[in-house]
Amino acid sequence: MSLGELIFGFVTSSSGQTIAISSSLFAIVLSSLVIYKHLLYYSRPHLQRYLVRVILIVPVYALGSVLSLLYPQGELYFDSIRDCYEAFVIYVFVSLLLAYAGGEAACAAAIDVDPGTMRHPFPLSFLPEITTNSTFVRHCKQALIQFVVIKPLMAGASLGMHAVSKLRSAQYQWTLFIVYNVSYTVALYYLVLFYMATRSLLAQFNVMRQLLAVKSIVFMTYWQSLLIFALPLWTSAQAAHVNSWLLAIEMLGFAIAHALAFSAAPYGALDGRRLGVLRAARHVLSLRDLMHDTINTFSGKVASYALLSTFDIDAAEHMPPGAVSAAAEPMAPSRHDAAEELFGDSMLNSTGDLVLVEHTPDADDECVLE
Repeated sequence: MSLGELIFGFVTSSSGQTIAISSSLFAIVLSSLVIYKHLLYYSRPHLQRYLVRVILIVPVYALGSVLSLLYPQGELYFDSIRDCYEAFVIYVFVSLLLAYAGGEAACAAAIDVDPGTMRHPFPLSFLPEITTNSTFVRHCKQALIQFVVIKPLMAGASLGMHAVSKLRSAQYQWTLFIVYNVSYTVALYYLVLFYMATRSLLAQFNVMRQLLAVKSIVFMTYWQSLLIFALPLWTSAQAAHVNSWLLAIEMLGFAIAHALAFSAAPYGALDGRRLGVLRAARHVLSLRDLMHDTINTFSGKVASYALLSTFDIDAAEHMPPGAVSAAAEPMAPSRHDAAEELFGDSMLNSTGDLVLVEHTPDADDECVLE
């Protein structure tokens, strides 16, 4: 019996299935507890919305992997859902970093001063230096949003090719390989560039641990799948099954890493009015911010206001002068109504948790108020 047959035999055995399913169930329970605590302590909506969305990737991966093991015939559909969500998480993570920085305009103003310029990492250090300004921030977001768009499009294309029995054709597989690799590489590279530009600004938030948690589950699992499919040990269907089995087991480790990196404990200790679990969940699940941000990122429109907490204003006081200023003027009625609908009278209380912050708009700045 060959090595591939031995491995596949264990993967499909009752013992192998039990190990994988148990690992995923523990991962789902652990991640669900962390998410519940964030919703319970939902005192910083502009941050915790993104934190919960990132943590959700573990249950999405775990559930998709278990369903792929139990129902192999539906594996392509489960993988497509997983692919779409992992792309979404990349956008969410960059939005989280921008929220840590006080918003996009504040971040652009800060990195325009420090570092101002920076070199490309090796092996591209021979390229001209990068100017870290609002244009750089937009380019980073565009590079990541292309990944958010391409992933679902290619997942839909795969479903279409499957319907006409050409999913495994060499021509389509090479097309998929090239498109995915270019998209992944661009997204990962700009994510690294953005971290390099903002690491001193975001040092207090310990984002390195969060960056590693996100990169590992999105990018490392992708390269793992490429390696498994490249090994001449199994058929395509068997390789997909082995990959799902590995992912199901690995999710427990990823759940622990995400629980540590995106803990709700700091938010439980903060004062401030909270929305309640159901209302907080509705805020997390609303995708209006993604739609607005995608349009504004590629159109170049500028929104003048962002809703931030007093916690961020304290941090913003240490940013370069002019980056962020407290707003003394009221919002436009439509923005006021939208915020009041979500937060009630808490945002109108001068001593409350939520306050209005006005960014100084540059030609390339935008900041969207939910």
